[in-house]
Formats: sequence, structure tokens, C-alpha cells
Amino acid sequence: MLAVSALLGGCKGNEEEIGEIELSSDVASVVADGLSKVKVTATSGGRDVTSLVQFHHGTELFALEGGEFTTVKVGRHKLSASCEGVMSNELEIVATAPEELPASRFVRHICAMDFTATDCAFCPDGQNQMLQVNKQMEDEATKIHLLALHTPGVDPMGIALATEMMGDFGVLENPYYLVDMRDKGGLNSPEEKSAYRKSLVRSMDEYPAHVGVAVSTKFNKDNGTSCEVEVSLLSERNDHYRLAVYVVEDGIEAEQNVNGFYKPYTHNHVVRRLLSDTYRGDNLGAVAAEGSVTKKYSFEMEDGWKSENAYIYALAIDSQGFVNNVGVCRVINDTFEYDYLEK
Repeated sequence: MLAVSALLGGCKGNEEEIGEIELSSDVASVVADGLSKVKVTATSGGRDVTSLVQFHHGTELFALEGGEFTTVKVGRHKLSASCEGVMSNELEIVATAPEELPASRFVRHICAMDFTATDCAFCPDGQNQMLQVNKQMEDEATKIHLLALHTPGVDPMGIALATEMMGDFGVLENPYYLVDMRDKGGLNSPEEKSAYRKSLVRSMDEYPAHVGVAVSTKFNKDNGTSCEVEVSLLSERNDHYRLAVYVVEDGIEAEQNVNGFYKPYTHNHVVRRLLSDTYRGDNLGAVAAEGSVTKKYSFEMEDGWKSENAYIYALAIDSQGFVNNVGVCRVINDTFEYDYLEK
């Protein structure tokens, strides 16, 4: 619920042992506008150890970038720090409501991640259920994009990223969903499948779009592998943003366990590569209301990938750590412009 992203690394190495940790801040309150800041400092024995400790919001770990706390969540935030089992005092920061924000003018694009594998007998049904619900719930104001993260092992499309995310989000089985990097659940029982629908409704009702995403690609048809990607964000409010960018491919033919029987299968929405440094997104910093920011990427298509079936998925992640909007375009010379409700 912070203007920071989750970070599950350990306490950094240090030359001196860290004893008792004292956490303090320059002010006790902040406006929950995503830009106003509280400087948080961790000290031990009179020295600054802010860069060495892990920070916590309640029971959750988070990265306090630059030692500055910001949020868009109104209420009381309890922060603490730790290092190698040593815990600090608890620091309370009160976040007050900013001025009322205008209604969004962007179409809300929702990110639905599907954790799957070719040896998972019930995964095809799980993904089909997700796609069916997505289609039923899409309209002029809402679009839903599915990313299939295949776990490594026997799966030829498996990537280490899937294992990393499953560990970080506590995913214990396939199939499993993650909506906007916030709500999660299995897809095996009718109750779980119903919960998936409810998580989409929550994204629509409680997390309206407040940032637009534009994506463009330039593909080098001479070598058939090189692609340049440019992503721009246009914010309707003051907030901090991160950007996660994926290469996704459709139409991949590979054997799949379907209800206990292996058979030829066409796999779609398959995540091939993450272009950003982390799935939490590259830090774009603070963006003022009606301000914009742009970031460029480049990559090479790998052997076996089909550029004509490949897409770029750009996820705009806000200061709560959730996906607020998504832009999608083809790898081969395509453009996705800011998607306004009124065209």
C-alpha cells in the first residue's frame, strides 16, 4: 500500500555488527498523493544504517527507495526495520487525504497472470476459465490481458521468472492466477474460479485507471531479430510509477497434459522474456498530474520465437505496487496509443 515495491532480499553485508536499530522520521504525517515524502532514517549506535536494513510495513517487506516514504493510501502506516534478526522500534506515519481527484478518462486495462505448466493436467481448464470470464467482463471501459507464466522443469516454455514470482507471492500450485499483482488464488474449484471473477470486479471498482500507457515498436526486418520499444506514461494524478515490460508470444505448439493425457496443444499468451530489470518494474520516479515519462528498451528475438506472433505488454505499476494500466502492441512495427474512454 506504499509508494514502494516489495523486495524480498536479505540484510546487506556490513563491516560492523548492527545492534539496536532506531527508526525515526523528519515529519509524522504526509499527504497521500503519491508525491509528498517523509524522510525515514535507521540508525544503530549513532551511525546511519538506512541502506543496510530491511523495512517492513506491518508484516510485509518493502523497499524504501532513497529512504523516502510516500503513499496514496489514507490512514495510519506502521513502519519498522530489521537486520539479521534485530528489530527496530515501530514508527507510525499518518497519511491524510489529498484533494479530490478527477474521474479517469482512460480505459482500464487489467493484467491477469496465469501460472501454468505443460505437465499440469488442470492448467488448460484453468486458463480457459480465465479467458471465458475475461471475455464476459470486457466492454468499452475495461480490457483484460492475460500473461501465461510457465514454470521451469519439463516445460519447454518455462522461465525462471515464474519460479521467482511464485515464491514471492506464495503460489504453491498450478494453475494459479494473480490479478494486477494484488489478488491471487487457485483455479481448481468452482469457488476459486468465482473468486477470480470477483478480483476482476475489484480492479474495476476500487482501482480505476489514473495513468495512460502508450507503446510503440520498431522491428528490424533486415536481420529479423532486433526490436526497439518505447513506452510512455501519462498520469492524471501525482504518483510514483514503475514500468514492467514483457515479450509475449501466441501460437506456440507444444505437448500439454490435458486432464491426464498428453496431446498436441497450441499455447497462447506465453511470457518469453522480461525486458525490465525486475517484474516489480523499473523505477520511473515521481510524475506530476498531467505529466508524462518515457522509457526505451531493446531486445533480440531468440531462435524459435516467431516475431509475427509476438507482442509487447507494458505494465504501469503505481505507488501501491499494483498494476494500474497496461499497453499492448505487436513486436513488428506497431503502435498502441493512450486509450481514452471517449475516442
